[in-house]
Amino acid sequence: MAKIIVIYVGQTSANNLTHGIQNGIWGFKKSVAQDLIEIFVYDDESYFIIGSGFTGGSPRVLQDEWNVNNLTKIYFGKISEGIYQDNTPEWSDEKLLEESERYSSRFRFSPNSLSIYHLVPLNKIPAEISEKLRLSAIAQSRGYLVSNINIENLKHVLAEFITNIPQPTKNPIAKNETKKMNPKEIIEYTHQYLGSLGFQYQYEEIANFYLALKAKPFVILAGISGTGKTQLPRKFAEAIGMSKEQVIQVPVRPDWTDGSDLLGYTSLDGSV
Repeated sequence: MAKIIVIYVGQTSANNLTHGIQNGIWGFKKSVAQDLIEIFVYDDESYFIIGSGFTGGSPRVLQDEWNVNNLTKIYFGKISEGIYQDNTPEWSDEKLLEESERYSSRFRFSPNSLSIYHLVPLNKIPAEISEKLRLSAIAQSRGYLVSNINIENLKHVLAEFITNIPQPTKNPIAKNETKKMNPKEIIEYTHQYLGSLGFQYQYEEIANFYLALKAKPFVILAGISGTGKTQLPRKFAEAIGMSKEQVIQVPVRPDWTDGSDLLGYTSLDGSV
């Protein structure tokens, strides 16, 4: 029987979740992790579950309302290094925090061992795990320990909802094949293709980007540095079979606000 650290991550921490999934690390503020530290003992049967995207709106609800909804994503993996202490900034927002407020209580896992499940009904998973996810959502992503879990039974339950297991890189869609695919197929393939390259974009992010392009072929991506704004259009174009010659990256000034600089500006070395 195994033990699982259970965590719910809200939308405000979506960038931290992306970074953690890509780099095989998660952390808590020491002040909220003390109870977990005291009872968690790492061994070969240590796992974690991170849930996100409660479909019922605000996750601060009673158990009955929680259980009739879904989570858009559940990340499940095996812990490779038990909880340790490190105050070195790992996530971008930690640089703005005092040392005592950083996510210094951390554990590690291999991204290659990660399984990702999509639109999981909360009444399908073990009741204790579902309840700990709810409590974590209420307690600002506090980690909770669930013990004596049969991992094979849990995997069997989740298998119906699997969307991505890391696998060898797939080939982009041939250009003539995209005409034969409906929007859902293109989105699903692109999401899988980007995942096979090691990028951890949310399924909803790919869908929103695709639909925005279909509605009006001009999309502005906002967000802090390192969240994938540059790679998303590059890899999306690659996934649907566009050649490098068909994709041009044009830099604009960081303070660009209108169309006057839309065609770019001269680089510092004068080469562009």
